[in-house]
Amino acid sequence: MQENAIRFEILFEQYFNRVFQYVFTRTNNRQVAEDLTSQIFLKIFEALPRFQSRQPLAAWVFTIARNTLISHYRFTFRHPIQSLEAAGLLESNPFPAIGGNTKDVDRYVDLEKAINQLSVKDHELLRLKYAAGLSYEEMGDLLGKSPEAVKMAIHRLLRKLEDGMELSK
Repeated sequence: MQENAIRFEILFEQYFNRVFQYVFTRTNNRQVAEDLTSQIFLKIFEALPRFQSRQPLAAWVFTIARNTLISHYRFTFRHPIQSLEAAGLLESNPFPAIGGNTKDVDRYVDLEKAINQLSVKDHELLRLKYAAGLSYEEMGDLLGKSPEAVKMAIHRLLRKLEDGMELSK
């Protein structure tokens, strides 16, 4: 029992912020994100004795997080967040050093429009990479793909965003 408590403490310290960021980008509500993150870590604590080390830890943690979110949305009938600013991925002034220069603000708006046109699958890739901070290897484990395939998907996604921003000029 003591060994599980120590393992959980290490796991909690390693993954709490990443899980919270990921959940917050999906809920757009700090209180809901805190509640769901608590539920996720309770589930992790309860399942830890059954964890098989042959499964990558990050994939296991984020599978629990994703399943908890799916259950949450099934229960509440809510939809994932679309806005970068509301998701907490950007500050309310995304260009604090330049004080909201009009040209840069226009590019931010173009980026947000391009992101809003992405599929749910593409949104999930962005959240896992940039909100949760998962590596390509961790994402591959979670999604059942090779790290190279995930890296290529992210590259194509970023290119798609870049092209979408070019079209809006």
